[in-house]
Amino acid sequence: MLALTTAALALTSGCSSDTSVGAPPAAPVDWHGFEVAHTFEAGPPGPTDKERKAGDTYVASLAAPGMPGLAAVLDADTHFTFPGMADARGKDAVVKAHDALFGAFDGRAFVQTRVFRTDSAHAIEWTMSGTQAREWMGIPATNKPVVLRGITLLWTRDE
Repeated sequence: MLALTTAALALTSGCSSDTSVGAPPAAPVDWHGFEVAHTFEAGPPGPTDKERKAGDTYVASLAAPGMPGLAAVLDADTHFTFPGMADARGKDAVVKAHDALFGAFDGRAFVQTRVFRTDSAHAIEWTMSGTQAREWMGIPATNKPVVLRGITLLWTRDE
């Protein structure tokens, strides 16, 4: 039993009775690395002049008999949808679909009421007035004035 007491005394005699311990050194951390950058990306500056002109040319061509300027602003892979009509794909088919939709009206006039543009899309709200001179979507010609309101969504690529 004497050996155990001596060993315990030797272990405790190595500890200091002083309880004042200094603070550990500062951690090697770059606290600025956790800050959130407060810069905002404004995105592209908006549509280019060519894209703006494409939307304006589109609406202007709808009013002209035969819509001569329409094909010039369409891509070869263009796509047209309208409720009650079959989808059309390709430049020629889309021009033909527009003619089927608006060709029944003589003296067509289109007015853009609102235009929302981004760098790659246009939402053009329009009002069309004209006279229904031919059958339109199953409705026989009335030869009366007609006013239609609609919206066209255009996706543009300035290439």
